Amino acid sequence: MLTKFNTNSSFKKKFTVVVIWLIAIVMFYMLVNFLIKTDISLGILLIPALIGFIVIAAILLRCKIGRGFTLFGVYVLMLLPFVSSLIEKIPLNIEVALFSVLFGLLAIYVFSNEKAMDLYYIESNPKEHIFYFLGALLLTVAYFKFI
Repeated sequence: MLTKFNTNSSFKKKFTVVVIWLIAIVMFYMLVNFLIKTDISLGILLIPALIGFIVIAAILLRCKIGRGFTLFGVYVLMLLPFVSSLIEKIPLNIEVALFSVLFGLLAIYVFSNEKAMDLYYIESNPKEHIFYFLGALLLTVAYFKFI
């Protein structure tokens, strides 16, 4: 079922649903923009692009796995400026770091509050964020070390 709210819903649920839709729109825009502007052939990008479109549809259709992939991606985006400055010895851009942290905290809150748990039909488990954080940290460090 598509993520939506009733007019009698609480403000918190309305806020959660609206921000989930905004995140999905931003993800869709960024994915399409990347596909248009990249020099890599579409044949190579077909599978990652398809996965991106499926994740976007999954968060709008209340899929637990889509929520997990989105949270994992949010943690990667939050850690990217910090890990890149530590490993690549690049000066930290404070504006980019602040934006990534603020956007990340908003997205994490929206996907983890009790109204979101009701929307996705799951029980709250704060330990899952440790897994997402450590996985994102490992992936980001591996990216900068090996690529």
